[in-house]
Amino acid sequence: MKKITLIVSITILAILMAGCASLPDRVSEQSRKDFVPTKEWKAFDNSGEVKFLQVQTTALASEAGTGMSLDGSMGEMLIEIKTDPVLADTEIIWKLKNKKDQPLYVVAVSPEGAEIPFTAPPGETTEYKAMLDAEGYGYIVVDSDVAGEVEITASTGDKEARTTRGKTMKVLWF
Repeated sequence: MKKITLIVSITILAILMAGCASLPDRVSEQSRKDFVPTKEWKAFDNSGEVKFLQVQTTALASEAGTGMSLDGSMGEMLIEIKTDPVLADTEIIWKLKNKKDQPLYVVAVSPEGAEIPFTAPPGETTEYKAMLDAEGYGYIVVDSDVAGEVEITASTGDKEARTTRGKTMKVLWF
């Protein structure tokens, strides 16, 4: 009986972590993939059909020299999107407007296997293409080892992702 309970517990844990399975704990703990909105939340939600699951945020910059690697450092920020209704296996175009005077890095992306780290040069808008999974879900992890700001947009066809407040995504490192 103990063995069956252990197997069931491990299986449930694996299912809950499936969207961010290979990410460091500090990053995967940011995930809102399985968030189930309440009726009150839905009344407040202005995100539309393509939703950023996180809100605009601030973070400490990672330690100098660590921005190019997925290592669980403080500056790594998980940015997730989900479509409603589900747009399975659809191309997602991420655009990162790097407002810093130093490079910004995409250190993880779903689906896994995409070429990373991806560098967003200082002062430029860079485009990165990936695919949503079968649930209409995708993510990137951005990192910076210096203070600065990035504005992130994500779109599928003519639909652009929005935060709950109907805005594009911003991350500010200090």
